[in-house]
This record gives sequence, C-alpha cells and structure tokens, in this order.
Amino acid sequence: MRLLAFLIILVCQFSSKAQVVYSFTNCAASGQNGPSQTQVNAAYGSTNSLNGLVTINSQGIQEFTISQTGYYRIEANGAEGGEGGSNLPGKGARMRGDFFLTSGTVLKIAVGQKPVGTSSGGGGGSFVVKSPYNSNASILVIAGGGGGGPGNCCGGQISGLDGSISSSGANSVGGGCTGGLGGSNGLGGTGNGSYSAGGGGGFFSDGGNSTTTYAGAGGSSFINGLVGGSGYNAQGGSGGFGGGGGAGHVSGWTGGSGGGGGGYSGGGGACGFELGLRRRRRSYNNGTNQSNTAGFNSGMVL
Repeated sequence: MRLLAFLIILVCQFSSKAQVVYSFTNCAASGQNGPSQTQVNAAYGSTNSLNGLVTINSQGIQEFTISQTGYYRIEANGAEGGEGGSNLPGKGARMRGDFFLTSGTVLKIAVGQKPVGTSSGGGGGSFVVKSPYNSNASILVIAGGGGGGPGNCCGGQISGLDGSISSSGANSVGGGCTGGLGGSNGLGGTGNGSYSAGGGGGFFSDGGNSTTTYAGAGGSSFINGLVGGSGYNAQGGSGGFGGGGGAGHVSGWTGGSGGGGGGYSGGGGACGFELGLRRRRRSYNNGTNQSNTAGFNSGMVL
C-alpha cells in the first residue's frame, strides 16, 4: 500500500560509490501522534538502509546524522487530510530540492500523517530541518498537508483544499459564518466561528482553537512537537501528526468541520456553518533545482 507520506533522501557522494537512498516513513504510526523509537526500530529493520541510524528523542521527530559531506536531494510529501463525510479531503504537497550538507549534521525529520477513521481533521505536514531547528535558515524543506474533507454538517459542502507550495496558509471559504484565517510567516492558522475546526500548526506557532462550542483544537507547531489537534469528539476526529487541526462536530452530522492542514504556515480551521471547507497548509523550500507540486499526495492508512 502507498504510504501516508514519505521523505526520500538521495545521497549524492563525491566518491565513486553508488548513490544511497534513504526513505523515511511514518513507521506504522497513525493519527495525531508520530512514531516511537520502538516503531522506528521495527520499520527500519536489518535490510533497510536506515537500520540503526534513526533516533527518537521527541515522539515522531526522527533524527538522522549525515555521515558524508556532499550533495543531497531531499523530497518530502505532506499527508492528505481526513475524509470526513462524502466530500474529498485535500491532498498533500510535494517539495523537492538539492542541498550541500556536511558530515555530522543532524537532521530532524517529521513525516506527516493522515487522520484516521472518519476524522475531518487536517493532514500533517512533513518537515526536514537542520540546526538550530528554530529559524527559517534551518529549514531544508517543508511540505504542507491537505485540509480535512468536510462532513455532511450543513448541506452543499465543498471538498478540502490541497496543500499549497507557497509559504502562507489559506483561509477557509464558504458562507454562513466566519471561518479561521490561514497563517503566514511560519505561524499557525486560526480557528473561528460556530462549530469550528482547529487551525493547522505552523513552523513557529501552534494552530488556534475556536472559542465556540463543539470546536476542534489547533495542531502543534514544529517547535512544539507537531502533535495533531484533538477533535471535539470521535465523530469529528483529530488532525494528523505534522500539525493537522482537529475537527469540530455537532450531533447529527456525518463527519465534521474540516481541520486546517499542517505545514510551514498553518491552514485555517473551517466553520461548521461555512459549508465545511477546510483550509490547506503551505510549504517551504530552501533548496536549489526545486521541483514543487501542490496537491500531490493522496496517502492511505497503512
């Protein structure tokens, strides 16, 4: 089956050695929390090029040390949003670039995850970041996750927005009430309006929670660990690891209001009476020879 999201690092060495490919996955983790060390060890077994090379110090954040100085091609895919009701979720973005990295550089890598079950939560973004891990200059690539697919809450809903390749999160759209705003400059999106979903987490700050009833929580930022936001209840559902916003829900709905996707800047959380359109997350790429595609990844639950 296709992975929820994945990162591929192609090691371009200066010597005559063959090119080495490192493929980072969600390691069978699902939902709002990323993989543990035990899951990583099981996923990257004895035949895997990553065997024994990945450490988890904060759950979900995979740490990998560059062993040889050279040029590296890095590709990251954001996760698809949750499916919610009958409407389609947004797909994650793909970001690819080339980088010169020196031996001993420790990368922090997070693979975005799709919300599970009938969740209308936002999809998680995928991140590749170097030291000091807290500035724009430390970002290699970030691929935004897709917005959650709206449930049958109000009638006439439209599908979740795809992950974008630009750096500002999208606002939710629709009619009936005010939805959340997309973040900019690496900040999380907001949640707003009746029965709103949470905003997607950004690089620097968490997604916002709605102040109304039946609301979902915002997803966490990269700085704060990227845990997906909790949904109002199980029917609305939580966002995916990678900062996806949790969904709002009211009794009688199928699915919930769509959570904002996670990424460099978080997507805004959809309003329940706003026809359930979820917001998307935005992406970031500091590499050369870039190849970026919005709405690329439609990952499946493993």
